[in-house]
Amino acid sequence: MPIAMKFMQRGIRHSRSWLGAFALAFSVASGAHAVAIDTGDGSGNTAAPVDDFGFDSVGITGAANNRTAVYLGSGWVITADHVGDHPVTFDGVTYQPVASSGVQLSNTAGQPPDLYIFRVHPFPSVAPVTLASQAATIGEAIFCAGNGRNRAATSTQWNANWQEMPPYVYEGYEVAPGRTMRWGQNELTDVGNDITLGSRTTRTIETVFDESGVTDEFQAWNGDSGGGCFVKRGGEWELVGVMYAQGVFGDPDGGGPLNGQPANTVAYGNDTLISDVFFYRDQIEDLAPQIKDVPSMSRWGAGILALAIVGAMGWRRRAR
Repeated sequence: MPIAMKFMQRGIRHSRSWLGAFALAFSVASGAHAVAIDTGDGSGNTAAPVDDFGFDSVGITGAANNRTAVYLGSGWVITADHVGDHPVTFDGVTYQPVASSGVQLSNTAGQPPDLYIFRVHPFPSVAPVTLASQAATIGEAIFCAGNGRNRAATSTQWNANWQEMPPYVYEGYEVAPGRTMRWGQNELTDVGNDITLGSRTTRTIETVFDESGVTDEFQAWNGDSGGGCFVKRGGEWELVGVMYAQGVFGDPDGGGPLNGQPANTVAYGNDTLISDVFFYRDQIEDLAPQIKDVPSMSRWGAGILALAIVGAMGWRRRAR
């Protein structure tokens, strides 16, 4: 059963329901396609930022190339369980899943989470990410990337019944054609919740799309499922979570006066639900022990640079 939470938004009491990325016509952004960002016409952030959290290590996957996955190293990839294992494209190169390598993670009791790892071959040439070294905390700045739907260039307003007429209560964006890998940032607003969607219960961290003044503020929606979320700690970027659902306004109990938020929209007040990688870290490393020996992104980059320098020096010597 979806979880519903009551809260106040712009002076009117509404209910909020969780939509799984898989329902993303009615959900997280279907996992989340390109994350929706509240900057300009929403078309930016399609290349790595200057302080790169690992943008190229977030790849495109899904049965119709409409979801997202993150590269852990040694051929291992992590995504949402409802996405499953499919070919993954990193930095323009597509890698095939290794048969029977996929594993849904588990909880110590009850239903398993919406989190899944599998292996691809050959090993991708992009840098592996670093798993979270500590629990997430409220207020941390977080950067997320996903292959979600594009948003309309201008915002839309709705009344309490989700009609595009005054008096306006809600504001947000409707979907536009196409999907794009895109990043955005936000801050963590809640941590440590176990959220149940259907047959999955996931330890979750969350953000809210709330016009808080964060630059390039993001909200996940259809297609972003499986996308990576990163926090910088001690000068190094860490993977703290994997997006799996979108919290939307609605009337999940069916008895209230409000109609639900239209499909294929994001609205201010929506949540992004993110599986807590630190909570599952030991299990991930037990299932994929090879990733413990993979250098971090910062050391990976230094290694590539060193090889490039050595290669160049060797070429000059040969040229002599």
